[in-house]
Amino acid sequence: LVDRLGEIGRQMTGTPPPALLATPATVDGHVDPARVLELLVAAERDGWQPGPVDLSQAVLRLPRTIDPDVMAGAERLVSPAGKFLATWLRGGGLPDPAVVTGEAIWHHCPQPEACTCQWPPRVRWTSSFGPLPLPVALSLTTPPLSVSPAEPLPSLPPTPPELRWSQPSPSAAALGQPAGGGRLGGSGVPGADGRSAVDVLRDEWLGAELPALTVPRGLLDMSADPDRTRGRRGHGSVTGWPTVLPGHPEIIATHVLPELLGAVGGDDRSQLAVLPILAASTGPFGPATALCVALGFSADRAPGRVFATDAFVELAVRGKLDAALVGRELASLQADGRVAAKRVAGCLAEALRAGLAAEVWAAVRELLPAALATPGAGTPDLLAVAESAAAAVHAIDDIPELTAVTARPGRNRLITEAARLSRTLTENRTPTPA
Repeated sequence: LVDRLGEIGRQMTGTPPPALLATPATVDGHVDPARVLELLVAAERDGWQPGPVDLSQAVLRLPRTIDPDVMAGAERLVSPAGKFLATWLRGGGLPDPAVVTGEAIWHHCPQPEACTCQWPPRVRWTSSFGPLPLPVALSLTTPPLSVSPAEPLPSLPPTPPELRWSQPSPSAAALGQPAGGGRLGGSGVPGADGRSAVDVLRDEWLGAELPALTVPRGLLDMSADPDRTRGRRGHGSVTGWPTVLPGHPEIIATHVLPELLGAVGGDDRSQLAVLPILAASTGPFGPATALCVALGFSADRAPGRVFATDAFVELAVRGKLDAALVGRELASLQADGRVAAKRVAGCLAEALRAGLAAEVWAAVRELLPAALATPGAGTPDLLAVAESAAAAVHAIDDIPELTAVTARPGRNRLITEAARLSRTLTENRTPTPA
């Protein structure tokens, strides 16, 4: 956003382009590929080019499926921006990352190796992915991460000359075109050889270097750091972040995770509103999104848990949910002491009432071994939800940890609920008499 605002500000000092390529056409942030193509055709006809950040944001907002007519039209473009679009589409666009979730050490000091503060390091959950193979070159700007009010915002590096498409070329200026705006307008003023400024510029475009994808450093590469996680960045609400990459929720979930780690504890609980938005994204579901939903199930405040439940249901309705993956993330959080079983049970009970018995059983089946290994006050509620789901889907799983609990001496609610679930599973395995 900072990069885009800076680019627009520079364009406004001259003659701005007639339109922005990256303007969303859908609620979730996708652009209309036909509109992008139409604007680039007009740009070639009228002798202007979009800014590199606007162009980059536009291709990152393209839907995952492109009409063949749009792809064919892009191949006919000759301007740098047009050839960039054609190369991007031909190469398949932005690939999906291979996200890995796990634990890392987070410390308050900016230099943990020379710690002088009184706060000990903490283990925090993190997700990461390596550099993505892109169909075009990459040009990185510096995002203002972790900037305190007392510090000045870091200045962005100058735009490389080959990316300054909003400025007129020397040959265009020599032909009497206005300076500073990047638009030649119409057919331009004829030169000595009778050709218009647009004709001259088109000849320059034919030999111009292909622009690079201009994005903030770290947006498309969040490498694992076992010694220190990224802390919260203080950027305000994250609910708008999915519109940057509407087709890649896993990348956004990876960036959102540090914010959610604080939100689940009650701070900025409105941040959890990003979960249903991530669930509605068109891209595939993966471990980063699963971890974010799992964290939301244990949020301190009820509104945060509602957001997580809504995301779970939305993913299931869209046919994208891997409920077992959510369950495995819950089991990992349980082993780390971060799961409040009673809260998770409440979320799964709501999903069960929404008709998602199979998804609820798949999630709770993965969680039960970890929950029964270290049972807490909410574990009986979790067992009650599991029994309802198992009865609905006729589950026949054999769970050794459940058998161990039912074999305990005495009688309490934990043993009672465990026995009910065990009995249901046994009955489901018993053939029905003819």
